Formats: sequence, C-alpha cells, structure tokens
Amino acid sequence: MSTYKRWQQSLLSNIQLQLFISFISLPFLIGWGLPISLLTPVSTLIFGPFLSCFLLVSSLIFFCELLYLPNATFIWCLEKITSIWLACLGLEQRSWLIGFPKPSVIILLFIPALALAIIHSKRITSMTHRIGYLALFLVLTCGALKLFPYRGVTIEKIPCNKGEVTLINHHNTIILIDPGHIASRTSYESLISYSLLPEIVQRTGTLHIDHLIICKFNKRILDAVQFLATKINIVNLYIPAWQGKIPSFAWRSYARLKKTILENKGKIMSLSYKKKIFFNKDSVLSIEPVATNDISYYDATYKQLSVNAIVNDQDIML
Repeated sequence: MSTYKRWQQSLLSNIQLQLFISFISLPFLIGWGLPISLLTPVSTLIFGPFLSCFLLVSSLIFFCELLYLPNATFIWCLEKITSIWLACLGLEQRSWLIGFPKPSVIILLFIPALALAIIHSKRITSMTHRIGYLALFLVLTCGALKLFPYRGVTIEKIPCNKGEVTLINHHNTIILIDPGHIASRTSYESLISYSLLPEIVQRTGTLHIDHLIICKFNKRILDAVQFLATKINIVNLYIPAWQGKIPSFAWRSYARLKKTILENKGKIMSLSYKKKIFFNKDSVLSIEPVATNDISYYDATYKQLSVNAIVNDQDIML
C-alpha cells in the first residue's frame, strides 16, 4: 500500500471515529443540559496536528537540554505553535454552540443505538459510505431534536438556592425572573454553571435570554448577572433604578456588567417606572417598582421590582 493510500485510510478512520464519538456523546450532553459545538465532528482533526507538533518540539527541547545542545530555534517554534493555538482558541464564538431541549429517555437511547447500527451494519462495506451515513444521520438527528419539540408556551419554576426563579418560554421568547436568589450565596458561579444554565438549556434548547428581570440590587447580584452574561446571551436586562451614590465597588461591578451586555449587543434598563412587554394581544408582562418603602444600599436607595403577567391565561405575580 502506498504512502498516500495509508494516509488516506488513516484520515478516513479518524473522521469515522470522530463522527461515531459525536453520535455516542450527543445523548449525554443533551441529558446534562450541555450545548454541542459545530466543530465537534472535526475537533480531533484540528487539535491532533497541534498536539503532535507541541509534543514533538517539546521533546526536542528536552533532549537538547539533556545533551547541552542549543535549542533556541526549537523554543521559538514552540512559542509560535502555542501562540497560533491560543489565537485559534480566541476565535471561539458562542454562536458555534447549539443547545437542545431534553427529549424523553427513549429518544436519548435511540441515538447511540442508531450509531451502533450504522457502524456494525454488514450492508455498509465501504468506510466512505459509513462516514456519509454517520454524517447524514447526525445532521438529521440534530435537526429533528432542534426543530421538532415545539412547546408553545411554558411557565416553569427552577430551584435556585433556597428559592426559585421563574422561566417563561412564550413561543421561543425566553423570560427569566429572579426575585433575588441567584446571588443569595457566594458560590453563585458554580450554581450558574452547573445548575441554572443546564436547566435553561434542557427546558428551552436555547442559549439566549430575551428578557432577564432582576428584582433586587447589590454588588453580588451584579457580579452574578455579569458572570451569567459571559455564558449566555442576554438581550434585555431589567434592574431597579437607584437614587443617590452606590459604593465604588458596586459601581465597578455595574460597569463590568454593562460592558459585557453591550459587547453581546444587549441593553440594560434601570426601571423606576412601569414597563410593559407585549407578546400578543392575550399575553403581556409588566415590570414596576414595588409601592413600599425604599431599600437602602449604602448612600443609595431603590425600590424592588415586581412582575405581573398574564401568559396563556395564567396570572403570574412576583
């Protein structure tokens, strides 16, 4: 067998393996509420050459050090390989990620069964045909999981620390209402990464929030929302408007939050008035300050926000 044939066979084997792994891992990612990347099927082909070059050059540098040989050229090569790899990682876009709503367990079990059937089918004798079938059914499966489970309008409660946040999906318009539970503990980063985000992805299949309503206001809440905005796109953020001067550390947190939201083409609205969000003639959501005493936050004061909505003939008051 010629060198070209061996190289071609190795490449096809790697592509087949990567597609099979993508197929097998898909139900686990969906079950855990994790998105998949569009580069998943070719990630090994991209990462493999970088890893091989990195290990080869690193080994040459190591042996040159042992033998007291000059290795400045190899060190330069290693720095270039590392900088190119870091530049590639910097190209990562959130739009490359796709989330899926969680289907029934039967459907999740069917996905790896389909992959195993393609791999072990005796009717498919060519590796090229097997790769084609794996790629085709992987795309069809992802498309069906993304488009088929249309739920219309759902209103769900997600446990969050010692309380709950409300998630409304109104015909793929996502609203998240937090009465002040996301940042009620200092470990908000782990809560957001491992509990809240997977729940949102499992229940909606999306990686964006159209309307995020934060009813209370302090530094930790601002930091938590800023961290959330680095993980998921927030289109509209509503927070209480304050009067007076907030402390400098809270202002820095607000500045970081505003920068993150604007970088992702979102906007922040500080509400001291009644704001209505219309979905259709039968569904409307109102956000307004609570008509009670002002809440003091150092030298500033604000009124907590409340939410009143009629969604799908169901009243919501928070």
